[in-house]
Amino acid sequence: MNNKFYKSRLVQIALILLIVLAFLTLYLFNQYYMSDGFRPGAAIAGIAVAGSDREETENLLNQQLDRINSMPITFIYGGSEDRTTLGALIKPLNLEMEVESAWTEDRSQSWYHILASLISQRMVNYPLPLEYDSAATEALLSKWNAQWAVPFQDAVLEMDKSKGLIVVPGQVGMTVNRNETFKILPAELEYIPAGISGNIVMEQQYPKIDEETLHHMGEITHYTTRYNVNEINRTHNLTKATNIINGSIILPGEVFSFNQTVGRRTMETGYKDAMVIVNGKFEPGLGGGICQVSSTIYNACLLAGLEIVERHNHNLTVAYVPLGQDATVSYGLQDFKFKNNTTSPVYVRAVASGGYLTVNIYGDTNFKQKIEISNIIDQSTPFQTVTLIDNNLQPGETKLDHNGQNGFVVRSFRIFYDQNGEKVKSESLGRSVYTALNKTILSGSPAEEEPAPTNPDQTNPPDEGDVEEPTSAEEDTTIPVPSEKPEPEIINEQETVGNGNSHI
Repeated sequence: MNNKFYKSRLVQIALILLIVLAFLTLYLFNQYYMSDGFRPGAAIAGIAVAGSDREETENLLNQQLDRINSMPITFIYGGSEDRTTLGALIKPLNLEMEVESAWTEDRSQSWYHILASLISQRMVNYPLPLEYDSAATEALLSKWNAQWAVPFQDAVLEMDKSKGLIVVPGQVGMTVNRNETFKILPAELEYIPAGISGNIVMEQQYPKIDEETLHHMGEITHYTTRYNVNEINRTHNLTKATNIINGSIILPGEVFSFNQTVGRRTMETGYKDAMVIVNGKFEPGLGGGICQVSSTIYNACLLAGLEIVERHNHNLTVAYVPLGQDATVSYGLQDFKFKNNTTSPVYVRAVASGGYLTVNIYGDTNFKQKIEISNIIDQSTPFQTVTLIDNNLQPGETKLDHNGQNGFVVRSFRIFYDQNGEKVKSESLGRSVYTALNKTILSGSPAEEEPAPTNPDQTNPPDEGDVEEPTSAEEDTTIPVPSEKPEPEIINEQETVGNGNSHI
């Protein structure tokens, strides 16, 4: 009897518990699982959002935006502090997107986790991701480096009048370690702290070129051109550009750009007016003389066996290098570039003095080669003589405006030889086209009773030898060139190149 009663009571209790559990489960299902609010214990960046729907949650976070953005961040170096705020470093938060992301994750919880959170009152915290503004962090790095960094100095080569080529040791520098310094910045906010602080971490910055590397350097070749020191503005421009290039070091695989190295040629950067070639004519222009520098470097690079990346010839012939061996430049339009195709650094020494511009190329002497440059004239176009009326001249009076120059089409080649003088390979350097420049004579208006001469020879122009040739600047000095030849021919060959002979 007692056993039956006991069993009956157990069944009743079990049924009651099942009913209670069923009601509790239904309540939890309706109250939390099916509700529009976040589940029990939910929080975003430590801000409780349980029971709040997405709109209410976004409003809650908006109320904390000022607190988030104004959170102080302090960077310390030595006895100095640089203070900023989190809001100054991060991109604006998209709260709608972050709430939606947290909502999706919250809705993926099982009823078991919901019940466990409800019973244990456990917090389920969804961090708030942060994205930093690269411009803001770079500005901090630039400011700190300006205050505390010490730039490294590469070992360099210098020419001593008595000792020759010498090595000046480099110096180790100091710079801000970006990763270590910004390690204190959180990638996401799990909670909103009162503030963040950390040290600005400095690291040593070693020279790219060390003393040991340069001890194995020597002159591979050099090339020299002449200029007229009496042309004051042109000499000024030429010397200025030469001084900028002097000391350039090009690492293996790097490309040297003349325009990037020298920069814009403007009055503000210190350049003066001199003759340049504009649309096939000589005109005053800023930076005249620059092209002699680029052409001299071009020839030195040819004889050093360096790879030519970009080169353009002038529209008219120039006097300081042979046909086919000039390299014109115009900032933003035409550049001269070469690549260091050796496995060691290449050092460029450039000096302009006393009417001579010399470019020395130094590198690993194992790369010194025997090289010749040859040029073939495929076509020659003789200039014409034209007469123009100038009302400023008296009737019958004539004046030479400028001499003429023949036009040419030239192919250039670089020929490599081994140590025994045997030809190894021949490399085409491209085709150069030079336009003919007509000789122009100015003549006064003829008297009314006299007909205008139809033959240019009737104006009796002065001999070309009596008139100084025009000089150019950015496109440089020109002189008369040989008259038309009936057949293509080699017009110049130059042998180098490891022996340091000048080529003018």
